[in-house]
Amino acid sequence: TDEMAPAYAPGDVVVVSPSRAATHGDDCLVRFADTDEALLRRYYVEGERIRLQPLNPAYPPQLCRRDEIKHTAGVVCRIERIGK
Repeated sequence: TDEMAPAYAPGDVVVVSPSRAATHGDDCLVRFADTDEALLRRYYVEGERIRLQPLNPAYPPQLCRRDEIKHTAGVVCRIERIGK
């Protein structure tokens, strides 16, 4: 999907480090506790809440509690897909 465009494009390879927990303003993979779903988002700490922000302004942010997040893994690098 294009939720993280323009920084990440469909087909890009994103390398994350499970030992690198997200801090305010980081791009990271977020895994949720209840569904085990994972999303790539920019991570913001706002008091007791976490705002998971897509970079594409066409998509709304997602607010959640810290206990709703099972794990975060910080982005280490992005490998851009060339061509189709």
